[in-house]
Amino acid sequence: MQKQKKKMVYVIRFVRKRDISSIELIRSRVLARELGQYPGGTAETSKILIGCYARDDDPVNDEQLVGYVAINRPEDGHKTPHIVPSWRDLHELRGLMVMPKHRQRGVARMLMHAVSRYVQTVGGDQVIASARRELVPFYEGFGCRPWWTRAYTVGKVTYIPGDLDVTRISPIFGPSTAFTKTEFSWHLPYPMTPYRPCPHGTGSPNVDPASGIVRADVLDAWFPLPFRPSISRDEMRMTPQDPDRLIRAIARARDVPPENIIVAPGSSALMYTVFPIWFPPASRVVVITPTYQEYTHLLDVLGCRVIEVHETVLERTPLVDVLASIGDEAPIDGLVVVNPNSPSGTLVPGLFEAFDTLDIATRIWIDETYIEYAPEESVERLAWTMPNVLVAKSMSKCWAVSGVRLAYVCASNIQLDAIRRLSPPWWVSRIAQRIGAHVFEHGAYYERMRMATRENVTRLIDDLDRLGFTVIGDPVASFASFRVPERVDADHLIDWLRARGIFIKRCHGYPNSVRIAAQSKKNTTRMVREIRDFVGTHVRVPPQIPGCGEAAPSRPSES
Repeated sequence: MQKQKKKMVYVIRFVRKRDISSIELIRSRVLARELGQYPGGTAETSKILIGCYARDDDPVNDEQLVGYVAINRPEDGHKTPHIVPSWRDLHELRGLMVMPKHRQRGVARMLMHAVSRYVQTVGGDQVIASARRELVPFYEGFGCRPWWTRAYTVGKVTYIPGDLDVTRISPIFGPSTAFTKTEFSWHLPYPMTPYRPCPHGTGSPNVDPASGIVRADVLDAWFPLPFRPSISRDEMRMTPQDPDRLIRAIARARDVPPENIIVAPGSSALMYTVFPIWFPPASRVVVITPTYQEYTHLLDVLGCRVIEVHETVLERTPLVDVLASIGDEAPIDGLVVVNPNSPSGTLVPGLFEAFDTLDIATRIWIDETYIEYAPEESVERLAWTMPNVLVAKSMSKCWAVSGVRLAYVCASNIQLDAIRRLSPPWWVSRIAQRIGAHVFEHGAYYERMRMATRENVTRLIDDLDRLGFTVIGDPVASFASFRVPERVDADHLIDWLRARGIFIKRCHGYPNSVRIAAQSKKNTTRMVREIRDFVGTHVRVPPQIPGCGEAAPSRPSES
């Protein structure tokens, strides 16, 4: 029987003190035996050492250091100050070495990437390095600019110094290691990829409504709380208690068991807690888009494979069939749905039917932030009975409490047990708990406000339709998105309104479109008036066709 070859994995992490002897062995093997330098051996004096450790799938075998790279910080001093005296304030890459048996496997490339990420993380953008003459093309592949006139020799080896822009190195590597068949495991304290902020927020100032600014680019409630929160100075200095009162209030209002609810300081906090539990790297997660960009951003950060399904696809193909087609390629690990969706405000069709199609192992996240405008479509009362469905609800948009950051999830304890273990104590502030429990005592007020909101949205849709705007989908929430007329530029319209104290937002996922959130009747009238003025005075000039620049002759008069 043929012996099965062991699977090799390379671990990238800082070198431990106990492994310094292994560094000396590598230096002896490369410098003394291969290059004929330092026959007596030399010690590595750099303080930042990043190593590549080889390990196989046999738990009996220990990790083996097979390569390393050294970094000299500016405060440590450079080894070659006489060669490049003007570079004293830059990091220096030193001693990139890999044992012969482990070369041509991407180890040196990954160590180079580890150096670039280290320098980027501490605020640098350039690093200097000295390459052996025969390895200059390798360094040039990372954007190194060699300084041939400053070459120097150590023993029989000629080195060419140069500088590298580390911001050009990192884009070579993504969350995966597709550049090589070798499997790497990143164990450094800083991430493998540069920090990329999640696109979020709007351009409108956070001002008092009395200022006259119309913040129609945010989806927070336009109406006030039905009560004035009373917070004493003593309460401000008291730690939060267990949120039992808040959970009971939610359970009564939603007709779900209280033990199937977890509260949190906003839906984003829940998302960033749950997704790392649910989706390990390489998970295949379907997201109905366009939607909140936090979802695809976080899944990308976690190394998941995001499969985006544009909501317009569901207008002609049932969700069940779309998921079945995706599942034929490989199992689906997760489904993320915002219902009603944002920015279109439309309901996702065929959602209930999809539950029976997906495997029990497929975790389903349903964001019902705006479901109060279509409560009959809510999954919340069923979620706690389903082993793989979780409903997340932000209380900011429909309850006018964005300032206290409050949300909750409802699900089966099959899902909630792991989430509770990683939910911090005292997660929700005392003030947020108190206000959150109080809002459920004013159901009649909120129902009136929701009816007024829908009336204002309907009026907005009708008025803009007369101006040539086309509503996207069939919005049921507190906002609507529009394709602007062909002769109008969406960005120009946004800038025009901003100059007049009215803020609306670009509708991502749809070309030349805008999203407008519900406002009071007075502010809705004001928005429509300003948009009408814009359409009447600003027309996008069509591109001129070559050879047709002359004005058309005027039609002769019949008189």
